Amino acid sequence: MTEVRVPGDNNIYVGIEIEFFCKDASGKAMAYDFYEAGLIKYLSLTSDGSIRPEAGTTGHELRILCTEQEIEVIIPKVYNILMKYDAKVNKSCGLHVHLDMRNRDKNVVFHNLVKSQKILYKMNPKRRLVGEFSKLLDVNTLDKAMEKYPEAGGRQDRYFGVNHHSLKRHNTLEVRIHAGMIDKDKIINWVKLLTHIANIKEISPEYKTTSGFFKKFTIPIGLQVYVTQRLELFKEGEDDLEESA
Repeated sequence: MTEVRVPGDNNIYVGIEIEFFCKDASGKAMAYDFYEAGLIKYLSLTSDGSIRPEAGTTGHELRILCTEQEIEVIIPKVYNILMKYDAKVNKSCGLHVHLDMRNRDKNVVFHNLVKSQKILYKMNPKRRLVGEFSKLLDVNTLDKAMEKYPEAGGRQDRYFGVNHHSLKRHNTLEVRIHAGMIDKDKIINWVKLLTHIANIKEISPEYKTTSGFFKKFTIPIGLQVYVTQRLELFKEGEDDLEESA
């Protein structure tokens, strides 16, 4: 299950990369369960050597490609199978989201995602802000970064929390800020927050507070609750909190 999937129509898609580890070393048994659940057309599964798994387990990356409307159906089914194999995450894992840019204004989405970094990073362990693979992109370099993206593409160049270099290869903007995650509700809420920001049609003004973020980006009440809970969880910048599911 290592095929790289690409959208085959004009619907708005989202790609989700879940890094995890489990005892199914080859992934074949898990892949069969995905097939039996009718998920095979949405998924690809590969090993991931960047993960530092627990002893006796193997690191994997599960890549999901579906329309934004299918997220709330697909993710719970994926979660049930991951739980069957006792899948776990640790500090070496990440959750990456690719936002489909084929029918969006790349410049607007990129600016709004980078302007949202202040909140997005605070919703995660502080290691994500200082991490080697999810670096902060300076808001003051926005325009220069977008001017550069067609020529960019070096391996190290893509390790930003908001990765504009994926435009060249996948025609997506990738968000690499989130810590490793398997929990279905948290993944769904994170993706919904990012797609909401991506769907704003104009570049949002700067904000100074959480309430300002909610207002400037017109965040729905349900997502406001989710954001507030995440901010509260990591308000002291705790880095030892592990979200194993």
